[in-house]
Amino acid sequence: GSWHISNQHLDRLNAFLLIGIYITIFISSYVFFKEPFEFYIGYLVMIVLLPFLVKKNGIPKPAIYFSAILLIVGVYNIFIGNNSYALFFKIFLGLMMSYMFYYYVIMAYEENITFLFRLYLKGAFLITCIGLVQFISYHIGFNYGYDYQWFLNKSAPVLGGNLGIRINSIYSEPSQYAIVQ
Repeated sequence: GSWHISNQHLDRLNAFLLIGIYITIFISSYVFFKEPFEFYIGYLVMIVLLPFLVKKNGIPKPAIYFSAILLIVGVYNIFIGNNSYALFFKIFLGLMMSYMFYYYVIMAYEENITFLFRLYLKGAFLITCIGLVQFISYHIGFNYGYDYQWFLNKSAPVLGGNLGIRINSIYSEPSQYAIVQ
């Protein structure tokens, strides 16, 4: 087959990439299944987009070196009894998939990193507004406004602290919200 990708396919790929960036960064509280590992919606985005990104760009050498080092250290730790095959490969595959996806994102927008940052700021602002709604809803007793488990199955309110609720917006915990914001 040909390695050429038409401009129409590139435009579609870029649109899906932008949506994928938003989903992987801002929607991490929806889990499709929990066994044998938690399968987040962001993983689906990466699984769908990565083959197209690899076809378009090839496998970057830094990813090969990075994965080789992790693989050697991981397999060594399995042999000495510090880890199991299942746990290592679950973490290794998730890490490598994320690394590759964001590597391609940065490659795709290398000349316009400002665009990515502005995109991130818009998402962060929206997530912060949701956090404000969560805080106000808790204090007025509106359950659906602060407990989002009805549509995000891994997002539960974190009660406590000086203000009665620790803001997690649409994330699974307040620390994750703080990290992204």
